[in-house]
Amino acid sequence: MPLLRALLRDPQAKDFLRGQCALSLAQMHATEALEDIVAQVQQDSLYYLKIDAIRALGTMGDARAQPVLLDCLRHAHPRVRDEAAEALTQMGTASVLPALRERLSAEKDVSVRGRINWAIGEIERRAKRGR
Repeated sequence: MPLLRALLRDPQAKDFLRGQCALSLAQMHATEALEDIVAQVQQDSLYYLKIDAIRALGTMGDARAQPVLLDCLRHAHPRVRDEAAEALTQMGTASVLPALRERLSAEKDVSVRGRINWAIGEIERRAKRGR
């Protein structure tokens, strides 16, 4: 795991490799890498690396990542916004519903609006079941 984390943080590593490191760490449930993956979302300028890191956060399911995912709902690239809504569906608690509803009303992209609407429904259903 230390090598994966080092590669994830290495700006000289190939983009594909950095993205795969984030996804691999998530599949290993390496919660100690959460901050590294969050940093990739926040600091990387390449939208496709953000997407890999967002997917990793969704897979990890750690609610501590919710604030950065909510921030991603305002990203310029619609795929980043779409993936953030998907990741929130995987981990989101009812506490994110007001922010999702706010973004739903402001979102211009039809596909992203659909994903946010779906996320709201899934989180509401999970909250009703007590999960």
